[in-house]
Amino acid sequence: VLYDKQREFVSAVFDARDTAGLRPYRRGVFSVPKKLGKTTLEAASGLKMLMFDEFAKSREVYSIAHDLDQARLAFTPAVKMIRRSPRLTQLVRRGRLKMFKDVIEYEWGDESGIFRCLASDSRGLHGISPSCLLVDETWTMQDYDLLEACSLPPTRRCPLELHFTYA
Repeated sequence: VLYDKQREFVSAVFDARDTAGLRPYRRGVFSVPKKLGKTTLEAASGLKMLMFDEFAKSREVYSIAHDLDQARLAFTPAVKMIRRSPRLTQLVRRGRLKMFKDVIEYEWGDESGIFRCLASDSRGLHGISPSCLLVDETWTMQDYDLLEACSLPPTRRCPLELHFTYA
C-alpha cells in the first residue's frame, strides 16, 4: 500500500508515456521528510525495474550512495520483500531469483538482470550500463564522480535515474 506522495511519484515515473509510448522522463526525485517511505519505495522501485521493466530485457539496476552501507539501506529491504513474498520466494526456489550479499540476480526466459549495491569507493564503474540507477541521499556524496561513472547510457531505451532524499 502506497502513501499518496509515493503513488504520485510511481504514477509519474513508471506509468506516464509520451505520444511514442516511451517514458517521458529519465530522472525522478522523491524528496520527503524522514520516515515517509523513501527507502521502501526505493527498494520496491529497484525490484520493479529488475523484473518488470518493459523497455529492457537485460536489466542492470544499481543502488548507489556515498558508501556501501548507505547503498545497502535500499538494497536490504528489497531482499526482505523477496523473502516475505510467497510468489517471489517461489522464484528463488526455482532459481529464477538469486540473492547474494550485495547482488540480486534475475533470469526468466530471455530476460535477465542484476540489482547491485555500489559506492564511491567502488572501482571500475565506467563500464556499467544501468537500466535503472537508484541514488540514495545524493547530498551526502563528496563529489559527483560516482554519478558520472554510473550515468545513464545513450544505448539504453528509457533508462531511469531515481533520487531518493530528504526534503
